[in-house]
Amino acid sequence: MRYWYRAYGLTLQSDIACPELPEIEETASADIVIRLDGAIAPTVGTREIHIADIADVALFRMEKGREIFICPAQDARAEDVRQYLYGIALTAILYQRDESPIHAGAVAYGGQAHLFCGESGAGKSTLMTQLRRRSLHVLCDDVGVLRQGADSIVRFYHGVPRVKLWRDALTHFGIGTAALQRDLTRHDKFHLPLDVTAFDALPLGSVFHLHPRQDFDAPAIVALPSKQTLAMLLENTYRPRLLHRLGNPGNHMLRLVAAAGQAAGFEFHRPWNLDRLDACADTLVAHLATTFPTGAAA
Repeated sequence: MRYWYRAYGLTLQSDIACPELPEIEETASADIVIRLDGAIAPTVGTREIHIADIADVALFRMEKGREIFICPAQDARAEDVRQYLYGIALTAILYQRDESPIHAGAVAYGGQAHLFCGESGAGKSTLMTQLRRRSLHVLCDDVGVLRQGADSIVRFYHGVPRVKLWRDALTHFGIGTAALQRDLTRHDKFHLPLDVTAFDALPLGSVFHLHPRQDFDAPAIVALPSKQTLAMLLENTYRPRLLHRLGNPGNHMLRLVAAAGQAAGFEFHRPWNLDRLDACADTLVAHLATTFPTGAAA
């Protein structure tokens, strides 16, 4: 049986079920084909062929930005295989396709995508969940792709529609863990799926750098010049080692320069305390409504 999905603005045909991805009707062709392969031959890695050997999970072979071959380890759990498929395998394929993956959460507002970047632990997923509770459309909390069209507009394409939350954040939101998938590498973190089907490409509107502050009680938003916005996007290039090994750093830089010129950049100073999440959401929603007054939540 073949399954059909949509991610990063691309059509995926898969031999394995991927319930975390938005499912689509079968089409005439696929951008990426995911195949089960019982015996992947070892080879020397090149830009066109990349091997990822994940002990006790699976051996992945990514070819020419087009095909992903998966040889699962004996007794490997299907959900573990899928996590690495969504991580290193799809990232490698994106770079082989000369794409620009960005590590960021994203919401849709006013017909545009607004990105939230920050170091691990900066609270991207927690903030995305709080904004979702304000009826904003959260697209993802982890990775998306920036792509510049023939019209020169930079658009954002979301990846896996989910947020990853620590147990204390889930407790804060009153969400139980029984039905959630546990993260592979951080065992007190869980994956909360998002119902995202209506959004594919959205013009990039703004980029926020999340800066949690223990010495702040009130959230504050500070505008950034395009030079700092570009630096923020560069710092949040997803898996940069794969970019230099498999992708085109020059084209990636050109896309980020265009993105920084198009999008408004901001630094968001937010209190560290979970109890201040309501105030953070109030500040952000008011800021979006003021800065992008053309629409209510998209």
